[in-house]
This record gives sequence, C-alpha cells and structure tokens, in this order.
Amino acid sequence: TTPVSASTKAAGAYFIERLNGSGGPWSFEASGRMGAADKALSGVLKTRSVPLDRAAELYAPWGEHALAGELDATVTLGGTSAAPRVSQWAADLRGFSMTFWNGKKFTDSDMTLRAGPVKGDLWVRATKGSYVAYSNALTGLDAEVRLSSGDLAVPRLGLTWNGSRVTLKGCVRNLKSWDRVAVDAEVDRLRVDEWLCSHCEYSIR
Repeated sequence: TTPVSASTKAAGAYFIERLNGSGGPWSFEASGRMGAADKALSGVLKTRSVPLDRAAELYAPWGEHALAGELDATVTLGGTSAAPRVSQWAADLRGFSMTFWNGKKFTDSDMTLRAGPVKGDLWVRATKGSYVAYSNALTGLDAEVRLSSGDLAVPRLGLTWNGSRVTLKGCVRNLKSWDRVAVDAEVDRLRVDEWLCSHCEYSIR
C-alpha cells in the first residue's frame, strides 16, 4: 500500500485526497470527503486492468463462470458514513468472456456499462464479441441499450445470427407495463430453415 494523504481543507469537513492500494494483481485508488457535522459522504473508488480470470481468488463461486478479460471500474459513493450508497458506477470490459447457465455465454466481448445518478438508469454499449444461447450463436455484436425513467431504448442492435445479418432499433415506453412499443428492423440473407421453430404450422420455401 501507499501512504494516505488527508487534510481538512474546509471547516468541518475531512478529506482523503489520495489512497492507493494493491494486492496481488489488483490495485485501486480512492478519494473522498466527509462532513464533520452531518457525516455526509462523497467519494470515488477506481480500479484498472482487473484480470477477471483471477476473480475466483476474491470470491470462489465466480470460478464456475469461466470469467476472462480485463475490467476498468469506477464507483461514486454518496449517502452518509453510517449508510453509504453507490450513486453512480461505470465498468469497461475488454475481451470479456463469461459462462452463465445452460450453456449461455459471452465470448471475447468489449462492453461499456454506466449506471446512475438517477436510480434505475442504465446505459450499455457492446462493440464486439458473441453471445451463445440455446444452440444459437449471435456474433459481431454492435449494440446500445438505454434504460431511463422506466423507458427502454435500443438505438442500435446489430448482430449476425445463423449466417444472417440483423439490424434493429426500437423503444418501449414504460417498460413495466409496455404502454407503447416501436421497432424498426432489417434482416439480410435470412436462413429460414435454420430458425423456424418446430411448432410452427407453416413452412416457407
């Protein structure tokens, strides 16, 4: 670890100007402020180039998910010293791979995620990689998804599915009740014989 640098730059407030730490392949840096009277807390915690393939050393159950890639993360704290809370967070994943359940997995993906400051708001951007589920591989991911004030927007979704290139954009107003849905999609070279479900009552030739 490195020394903590702290000061009281303003009356009735305590500052941590810099706190760096490391252990094994992991390192972090932090800064923050706490009011002396109201104990109001604000701070930032950052970590860079976290090797996800060693995540099980921190939490053993993660070993079941075959994590791989690198993570950059920033967490912004708020609340009080007695009840701290995460007000915003951001994560950048490079070469991200992870196995979920029933064979579902991400492979070699680059993704950016942002959440906050409004509760429930989320922004996700994927610029490469693939996702496998139910024996279907979605490759060449190029996607952006936004969740804001209860509305879901997909400004772009591009992928290759069973040899067909699919592009889509759409939005859902009030996601909980699906008040209004709009979708605009294009499919290039659709292989109908590979994706028609077994319970369909018709065929296309």
